Amino acid sequence: LSYFEYATLAALQYFKDQACAVIVLEVGLGGRFDATNIIDADIAVITPVDLDHMAYLGADRESIAREKAGIFRENQIVILSEASPANSLLSHALDLNANIIRRDLDFFIDSTQEKSTSTSTSTSTSGSTSISSSELSSISGKSGTTWSFKDKNHRFTNLAAPVLVGAHQYDNAACALATVLASPFKEQLKDEHIRAGLANVQIKGRLDIYPQTILLENGQHKNITWVFDVTHNPHGAKTLAKWLQTQNFKSVTVVLAMLKDKDARGLVSILLPFVDHWYYAGLEGERGQSAQELHAQINQASTESVKITTQMCFSSVSAACNNINMVDNDVTLILGSHHTVAEALTWYREKNEHS
Repeated sequence: LSYFEYATLAALQYFKDQACAVIVLEVGLGGRFDATNIIDADIAVITPVDLDHMAYLGADRESIAREKAGIFRENQIVILSEASPANSLLSHALDLNANIIRRDLDFFIDSTQEKSTSTSTSTSTSGSTSISSSELSSISGKSGTTWSFKDKNHRFTNLAAPVLVGAHQYDNAACALATVLASPFKEQLKDEHIRAGLANVQIKGRLDIYPQTILLENGQHKNITWVFDVTHNPHGAKTLAKWLQTQNFKSVTVVLAMLKDKDARGLVSILLPFVDHWYYAGLEGERGQSAQELHAQINQASTESVKITTQMCFSSVSAACNNINMVDNDVTLILGSHHTVAEALTWYREKNEHS
């Protein structure tokens, strides 16, 4: 058994011992052969399918989607978060007589976001810096917006914007809401539960924003921003690029460390227009690669119209972070892998604990 398979079995044994009423399992790779697929789930949820892990799952979206459809079961509830899912998903679900609940067919998001008159006084603490929700909203671009959700039997209006950053989080919130409304617990679900869930959800390492105000020796203040994001493929890079388009950062630096089997060129080519400085870092392990190896791949992504300017190589993510000197209104994005973000978050916490 692999490490992941042992870990999955240990987790399932723990859930059994704890007599859990609800278990949510994230499928690690593909679906059909994933360790979590030992469970016959009551509800299967498929989030947007794009090209990744192609060496294992197939060369195109239809092939990859069919592997993911391996988590479906006969007469099971299937939630499809895409309005135009792959045909292989739909056909396999129909073959199993699954109860398909599909975005823009069975559940909907009101695309007209209205300005909310309410204000929030909650605070979020990141490292040694405490920021108000209004300050964070200015970075996330969602200040004062509300949205609505409906399916065939329910409608929720004036919902607060998801706390998680990025326009795609409306889609994720709607998918989560459609899932819980399809579960046996929907009768226990009250309006206040939904609003509290949207207001308090947290996911580390996904457009995870840490604004900082630093006091300089001359008494002036410098406002900088750190963003930790586990984006490691072109699909994720497109989401990150959309968010960067909504911002007004003076300068953008990327600390990038990626596993050697990932599409580094594809990711970087999407982000090139938004990034001023690139810091490459090495990752350890069998699938890791050095900063120099990553650098060689990235240079091939440079085009005549968009040139990569500042580039530096470092042995580790921590070393790269230590060499960044941000000025006022700068942002540093740390991305490329879960391994990258894990090391960077550890570095960030230690740095702020001793500052």
